[in-house]
Amino acid sequence: AAAAAAAAPTAALPRPNSNGEVSVVWFRRDLRTDDNPALNAAVAAGRPILPIFIWEPEEQGQFQPGRGSRWWLNRSLARLEDDLKAIGARLAYLRGTTALRALRSLFARVDVKELFFNNLYDAVSLARDCSVKETLNNEGVTVTTFNADLLYEPWEVLGSGGEPFHTFEAFWSRMQCLSYAPRRPESAPARIALPSSDVFDALREVACTRHELALLTEDEDRCTESLSARWRPGGHGARRIFESFCRHALESFSWERAKVDIASTSQLSPHMHYGEISVRRIYYAVKDLEYAAARNETRGVTALSEEAEPPAPYDEMDDASTLAVRRRRVHEDARRTGCRLGDDTPAGMANMPRTPAGAGSHHTAGKPAREVEGPHGEYLRCLGLREWSRYLSFFYPFTHERSLLSQLRAVPWNYDETMFHRWKMGTTGYPLVDAAMRQLWSTGWLHNRMRMVVASFLVKHLLLPWQWGLRHFWECQLDADLESDVLGWQYVSGCLADGHTFMTQIDLEMEARRFDPNGNYVRRWITQLSRLPTRHIHAPWLAPTEVLAAAGVELGSDGGYPLPIVDPAESKERLQRAVDHLRRIAINGGQATNALTAEVSTAPVPPAESGDDEVGERGGSVPLEGAGSPEEMSNSHAAGCPSREMSPTAAKRSEVAAMDGIDFGKGTLPPTLRDVHDDMSSIDKMNKRKRLA
Repeated sequence: AAAAAAAAPTAALPRPNSNGEVSVVWFRRDLRTDDNPALNAAVAAGRPILPIFIWEPEEQGQFQPGRGSRWWLNRSLARLEDDLKAIGARLAYLRGTTALRALRSLFARVDVKELFFNNLYDAVSLARDCSVKETLNNEGVTVTTFNADLLYEPWEVLGSGGEPFHTFEAFWSRMQCLSYAPRRPESAPARIALPSSDVFDALREVACTRHELALLTEDEDRCTESLSARWRPGGHGARRIFESFCRHALESFSWERAKVDIASTSQLSPHMHYGEISVRRIYYAVKDLEYAAARNETRGVTALSEEAEPPAPYDEMDDASTLAVRRRRVHEDARRTGCRLGDDTPAGMANMPRTPAGAGSHHTAGKPAREVEGPHGEYLRCLGLREWSRYLSFFYPFTHERSLLSQLRAVPWNYDETMFHRWKMGTTGYPLVDAAMRQLWSTGWLHNRMRMVVASFLVKHLLLPWQWGLRHFWECQLDADLESDVLGWQYVSGCLADGHTFMTQIDLEMEARRFDPNGNYVRRWITQLSRLPTRHIHAPWLAPTEVLAAAGVELGSDGGYPLPIVDPAESKERLQRAVDHLRRIAINGGQATNALTAEVSTAPVPPAESGDDEVGERGGSVPLEGAGSPEEMSNSHAAGCPSREMSPTAAKRSEVAAMDGIDFGKGTLPPTLRDVHDDMSSIDKMNKRKRLA
C-alpha cells in the first residue's frame, strides 16, 4: 500500500477558469530588470506577467538572513518596485513558511501557465528549487529556469574527464579557455503587459505589502538608520558605484586592492549578492576597458551605463555573422592569454602562463600574476573567485557545515564562548583585529583583507570553530553570501586543497605594517588609540608608560583598551598541539585511508598549489562516474539522490567513506585526499620534498 501511494501522481491543484492566463516571474536574489533572463523570457512568451517576491525565512533554516542583509533587502525591494513600475508592472509579495506552499496558494487562485525564475546555487536553494520544479510540473505548471548569477553554469566548466575541479587555479584557467564567451547582457524590457483586474482581485486573498512582510522589527530599523547615510541599495546605486570605481580606482586596483585605509575596492558585494547588477554587465564593461587600455584608446566611463548605446547583440545578427563575431572574440582572448582552444584541450593545458600578445615569455617570467594580468585581469579574477564559490557549493553542498578536507574534521577546537564574545565585540587587545570587528558592527561591510585577518585570528590564534565565525558574519554582513562566506572561511581554516595550510598562522604585526602602515584604519575605528604614535599604534602593550600616558591610553582597565586576549607564543604552541593531534589521527587511520585512495584513484594525484603541509598531501579528484547530462547532474544533485545506480566501485567507495561522514551516493563528491602515510619515514620524506621545493 505504501509503494502504491508513493507511485501515485501528486494531486493536482484546482485550476481557476475565469482569471485569464498569466506568466509568473519569481524574483529571488536577482532584484533587477536589466539583464534578467527570467523576466526577458516571460516577456517573450507573450502572456501578461505577474512579478512576485516570496518571503520564507523559515525555509532557510539556520541561515535566515541577518539584520544587515534584511535591511538591504527591504530597500532593494523598494527600488525594484520603482523599476518595475517604470515598465508597467507591479510587484506582488507573498508570505509563507515555504516557497512551494506560497506558490501553490497563488496558483490555486490565478491561472498560471508558466513560472520563470533564475537559478541559485547554495545547498538550501538547490534542494528547494528541485522540489518546486518537480511538484509544479506534475501539477501542470511549466517551470523554466535561467542563469542570471554566473558567467557559466557549474556543469559547463569541467575537467577533460568530466570531473569537477578542486583547485581555483585549474578552474579559472579552464574557464578562461572555454571555446565560447559568456552571454552578452540584455537590456530591460521596454514594457510589460499587466494581468487583468480579475487577477489582482484574486491576488488580494494571498498577497501582502512589503511593509506587512515585517522584514525588520522597529528596534532593528532604528539600529540600522545609520546605514542609509553610507549605502544606496538598488540597481541605480550599483551602477553608480561601479562607474565611480572604474573612473577612479580600477587602474590602481592591482597594487592598492589590499590597502584597508583607503577606498581600494569596488564595494559591490552587497549589490551583487541581491543581483542588483549583472555579473555579465560587469564582466564585459571591464573587458571593454581592458581592450581600450591595450589599444591606448580613451573611452569615457559613461559608456558603461545602461543609457549608453550597447554593442549590437547577437540576436540582431544573422547566424553567420554571429558565429564569426564569437570566433573572433574567442581567438582574440586566446591570443592575449596564451591558451589553446578546442574541446579536446585537456584541463591541464589551461594552466599555462598568460602572456600578453606580442610579448615573449621572458617578459613575464617570475612576475606576480597581478603584474601579468594587469588591474583589469586582477578584477576579473575576483569575479572568478565568486564563480568558484558557487561552483564549490554546487558540487560539494556540505561545505557550509564541515571541512572539504576530511582530515580536518577532527580538529580539537577550543569551545570558549568568552573568547568568542570578545572577538565579536572587538575587544581582543589586538588593534587591527578589533578595528575590523568594530567596522563590521558599524557598517555591515569589511574589506576582504580584514575578513581574512579576523577569520585567521579566530581559527589559528584562538582555535575557535570556523563555523562560529561564519554564523557571526552571516548575522552582521550586508553582503552575507553563503557561498562566498563558506569559501573564505574554508580557505583561511585550511579546509580547501589550495587554501592556507591549517598550521599557517598569520603575523599580525606584519599584516599591520603592510596594509595599515600609518595606523589610519585603527585610529578611525578605535578612538581610544587615536593619539598613539604610529610606531606603537598596532602594539600598544609594548609602548612605554609615558607614551601611553601622553596619549591618554589605559591598558586593561575598565573603560580602557584591553590587553591581548592571548599570547602569540602560547597560541602558536596550542595550534601546534592541534596539528600533532591531527597527525596522530591520520597515522592511526592511514591504513583505511590508503585503501580508499588505492581503490578510487589509480593515477598520480597532483599536489596542491600551496604545496604539502605537515598534516597531509592535498589534491586529487573523484571522476563523476555515470553522472549523465548536465541537467541530470543538476537535478539529482539538488534532489539529494543519485541520477542512476552506483557502480560497484562507487558503492565500495561509499561504504568505506561512511567512516568519514561522507555520503557519496547523494551527489556529494568531495576530492579524494592523499593523507599522511602510516609510518614516520614517509612523513620525513614529505618534509624533505617540502624543504627542497
